[in-house]
This record gives sequence, C-alpha cells and structure tokens, in this order.
Amino acid sequence: MITGGQNFVSSHPAFSNDAKKILVCTGNKVSIFSTSTGMLITELRGHSDLVTSVIVVPISGPVSKVMSYCWTSSMDGTICYWDFVLPEVIKKVMVQLPVISMVIPNISCYSIGNNEKESKLYAIVSVDNSSNLSDHPKALHGQVQLYNLTDSRRIGGLLAETQKPETIHVSKTGELFGIVNKRKLYIWRIPGKRFRSDEVKKIKLHHTKNLSTLAFHPTERIIAGGDITGRILIWRGVGKKKFVDSVRDKPKIVQEEERPGVRGNDDADSCTTWHWHANEVTFLLFSTDGAYLYSGGKEGAIVVWQLDTGKKRFKPRLGAPLMFFVDSPDPALSCISCADNQIHLLKMPTMEVMRSISGIKLPSIFPDPPECLNCKLSFDTTAGLVVLPGEDFCIQFFSLFDNMEVSQVQVCERNFQPVDDVMVFVALTALSQDSSIMGTVDVKLSEMGLGGLVTLKFWSTGSRVGEYSLSTVIYEPHRPIISYMDDNVGVLSGFSLLFHGHGRPHYDGVLHVVSAISITDNGSQFAVLAINNRHDNATKRAQDGIILLFDVENPVPLVTFLVRKAKGGGLAFLSPDISVGYTKPTEKESHSQLLAYISGDREFVVFDPLSSNLDQIAPKDRQNRVPQDVSAQTGYASVYGELPKFEMQKEKISETPFIPSERPWETIFCGSSHILPPLSKLCSTFFESLLEKRSAAE
Repeated sequence: MITGGQNFVSSHPAFSNDAKKILVCTGNKVSIFSTSTGMLITELRGHSDLVTSVIVVPISGPVSKVMSYCWTSSMDGTICYWDFVLPEVIKKVMVQLPVISMVIPNISCYSIGNNEKESKLYAIVSVDNSSNLSDHPKALHGQVQLYNLTDSRRIGGLLAETQKPETIHVSKTGELFGIVNKRKLYIWRIPGKRFRSDEVKKIKLHHTKNLSTLAFHPTERIIAGGDITGRILIWRGVGKKKFVDSVRDKPKIVQEEERPGVRGNDDADSCTTWHWHANEVTFLLFSTDGAYLYSGGKEGAIVVWQLDTGKKRFKPRLGAPLMFFVDSPDPALSCISCADNQIHLLKMPTMEVMRSISGIKLPSIFPDPPECLNCKLSFDTTAGLVVLPGEDFCIQFFSLFDNMEVSQVQVCERNFQPVDDVMVFVALTALSQDSSIMGTVDVKLSEMGLGGLVTLKFWSTGSRVGEYSLSTVIYEPHRPIISYMDDNVGVLSGFSLLFHGHGRPHYDGVLHVVSAISITDNGSQFAVLAINNRHDNATKRAQDGIILLFDVENPVPLVTFLVRKAKGGGLAFLSPDISVGYTKPTEKESHSQLLAYISGDREFVVFDPLSSNLDQIAPKDRQNRVPQDVSAQTGYASVYGELPKFEMQKEKISETPFIPSERPWETIFCGSSHILPPLSKLCSTFFESLLEKRSAAE
C-alpha cells in the first residue's frame, strides 16, 4: 500500500540547524526535504492524525553536525520528541486533546551544547476541547495550556479560553508569546528562564477589525498585527506597565495624550497603521536585524516595509496566495509557503526563488460553484499518474507511485491578479486509453449575460511522460456548457445503491450515490465508489464513502473498503509498478491490478484490493530501493562508479651485503641509508680505520 497527496502548507515548516534540511508537516507525518535539491530525504512516522507543528531543537557547538532533534504536536493528542537523523521517537507526551498549535518559549535556553542548560522545558499548546459542544454549541472550546515536557505533565490552569483554537506565535528570544482572538491580541511574558505558571503575565491589545496574524520584533518591545481588511498595526513600547520584574524597574508612564493611535488602556506607547493589502494579511515576519517587516496575503506578493519610515517595496508575484514565511539559521536562505501546495526556497535578500517543493494540487474552493464544474478525475493508468486541474489554469500530472509532481500543462494564459469572483477555470479533463491524446474544457463565465466562452482543446503527447502540446482548439463546441467528457463509452454513472445487511450494520438501509467507477483492462472486474448522502455530523467525522469491488459475473461484492472524504474523489485501476516492491504477477495473477483511490482533499492510497497484506511502503523503500544482492552506492561511488580493486604491495628492496675489505672506511656507508651495519660493528671498524691511517702516517 502506498499513501501520498498530503498538504504541504497546513502548518509552518522548520529548518534544521545547518539549514541543509527543511521539515514539513504532511498529514500524519513530517517529511524532511533537502534544501539543496528539494528532494525527499526521509519521513517521521509516529502520529496517527494531522501533525500541526514542528520545532527544531537548537544545537550549538561541534555536536550540531551529528545531532538533530525536534518536537512535534498532532491532532492525535500527543507531543513527540524525535531524533530526525535516525529517525526515531525518543519521547512521547500525552496531552489527551487535539493540539492545534504549539510553541516552546525557552527552547533556546535548553539547547544542546549550551552550558546554561535549563532544567525544565515548557510548551505552550493550543488545544481543541470540544467535549461540551454537543450540549452548548456556542461554548468556548479553544484553550491555551502550559505543559512541562520534562516531566510530561500539565501545570497550572488555563492561560486563555477562546471561541475556537488559535495559532500561537512566539518571539525569537522566547520572552513573549501571543494569540489572535477576534479584535484583540493576547500577549504573555515569561519573566525568566526558570518560571512558574503563576508568574506568566498577560496584556491585551485592541483593534477595530478582526485580526488575522501577529509578529514579534527580535530585540525590542514592538509587536505587529495584521487584520482581515489588509491593514498592519505596529505597537511600540508594549508592556511597559505590566511586563516589569519589580516596581523599581518600572519606567516613566507616558501620558494618555502622548500615546498616538493606542486604544483605551492598552499597554503601549504608540500604534501606527500601514495599509497596502486589499485582503487579509496572512503572515508577518520581522527581519533578523529588526529593520524590516515582511508581509504577505492573497495578492501573492511579498511586501518589505522599512520599520522606521514605513516605506515599502515589493517582490515579484509568486502566482498564488501566500501563507507562511520562515527564515533559516542561514541568513541567505528563507522559505515561503503558498496556497497552491508549494514551498519556495528563497535566496535572501533578493528573494529569488532557487527551487520549489511541489505537492499535489489542492481542490479548488468556490464560494458558489458553477454548474459546469465537474469533479471527475482523470488518470494515466499506464504511467500511474493522476491529472488534476488547478486554480492557476494549469493541469498537474502527479505520480501516485513516487508522490511527486511530474509536469504541468498550461491550459489558459494567466496574469495572476487577486479577484473575489472566479470567472475562468478548467472544467473538464480526459485522457485517451493509451494517454496519447488529452482533452480539456476551459470555461469563461459571462458577466451580465455577455462575454461567456467555452473552449474545447485537444493535446498530443510529447516524448516524455506528462508532456503535451496543443494540437486543436474548438470554440463553442455546443450551445450549452459541456457537462461531461470521457473516452469510454457506456460507463455507468449517476445511479444509486441500497444496502441491506450482509454483515455491515453501519450501512443498513442507507442510500448511497455512485460517485466514480473504474474497470480493469480485461473487463473482468470493476470498482465502485459510493457516497453516503446523509448530511449529519457523525457522517462528516467518520467514513462517508465505500469502495466495492465486483466481478462482472457476480452481483455480490468481492470486497469492500470504508473511506473518508469520498465526495469529489476518484478511482482507477493501475498497472503494478515493479520498482516500488510489487512482485511481477504470475500467469494466474496476470489479471490483477492495483486500485488507486484519491479523496476529495487529494490524499490518495494505492493498494491491491485482493491482497490481505496492506502494509505501507515508506518513501525510502520505493525511491531508494535496490536489489538485495546489490548494495546501494553513496558518495564518490554514486557519481563516478566503483574504483578498480588493487592490492597495496610493499616494494621489496634487495639487501646490500656488507663485505669487509682492507679499506673498510670505503665500504661502511655504501648502499641505502637504512641498510647500515650494526652500530657496534660500525663504530669499531671506523675507529680501527682511523688508527690504521694514523699509524700509516707515522
């Protein structure tokens, strides 16, 4: 079984201490990519639900080259401590509630290699306590709690209670952290390295509009907040009244008339408002030196504000709404997450895109979906690809076996501009049986009954998989808008199924509507994806669909699978990919094919529906798999091949014989220097020669 298609931009990514790796929350695991190549290195598997945050432990000194640790939180109610080089779980802390966000303020004091090592490590978590929602729908279910990670226990009471769980932001020094709660910012200060829960102090900053994000200055008491209308507020001198350690340290209070822009009794000296964004501000980040403020939103452009003057400049558009901006330990490297499920690695300070980590295209969100929008998915069954249209008028070819993007085809020209109403989109896609021809339908909606256009395009395949070039364009092929396009004739669709019993009490008497159907190559079997048409809360939380595998000669399903998020999903039979570990089928099993299911939120699973072994194949097993009798090559050998084998043999040097002569002083130092005669013999012979010479002279 192979899984993939996760969301890469659900949470903030994090860089390793050497900035050579980037850790990304992807579903119920953490994927680790190389910043130099953008390729997947390994994955951290241990959570059973969505991973919501990842925090790398700072490591200083020489040990940083061999040690790498991180903390993660998840919706499964656990916090895990990892060695992400091995990778393995070292410690697990039970929170018992879904963790939406987590920060560790004093993690810099707890860094490995630091002599001033903190004895206790604390985490601030934002959890979802929805136990009372059934009785009180308007009850507050967002809670901010304090956890002792060293002792694996919760300490103190609630720091805050909100209408829904909020994201926690923390300063780089770890002294301040805060959340956004409607029109207010809640800011807390930790008084020192060693603190108690009752020593954590809180203030509130108010605004007239709902706030969306915040950021802390790296060195000064300056806080930036963004709202849903595109405004940015800069509070300076925050916490001078309450964030002091003693009365003696309390500074002179600024008079009310000297606090421009500050609302009410907010603990700040001044508040400045900047406005450029037309929509919600999605992220704010101060530069490392604190001289600039970066902001982003739906426009897809990064705005760089000069903090002292308020002057701004813009970086090129990235083609999608911006979500997160994260800097790295390397001042020349940063990353930005976009709503199209891409993470761009930027070269600072020019913000040039060096490389991108591309995930699967996420489903388009339309406030009022057009009637012509068809959610049917197309598959290249021979190559194991799924074809997905995106909001950027591109079609993405995504490999189900490798869990990576293969190529993109631009269907319509696009000049990215933020608009509230979607007027142009790719409505339909279809591939021929051999994937040599692709058909697309793009629709331009009319305005006030004028200007509508439907275009049918045919594309021919190129030399590489997923490469297509435009061959034919047909304008207005039908007077009405095209509602369906497929290369198969006579495919069943749009009927209902009524289940009664058969050992499945959860589906007794429940009406299901067929959403997708797929047939094997030889036509002996077909699979049906049916959706539960009940619209209650229990259905939304549990499996809302079912996959049934039939033999064409038997009306009783061979096997059934319960699935989640079936609405907008798809099915397809794929040929087994030998490279990912599936053995070549025998003659008796030659009819067997793998079944691919992709959910409405684009997560997918590829499995053998008739096999009892549904063990998951890890990416390292399917990407770096080598035969058992051949060892994987790394380093020099992976680039230049193996070096020729040779044996190091010492050169044998023939001994120089020592032959005494009548004139021994002429033969004492003959030959190599390391083959001299013994010292006792050498000295006696030499002195004898001197005596002989002296006597001869006399």
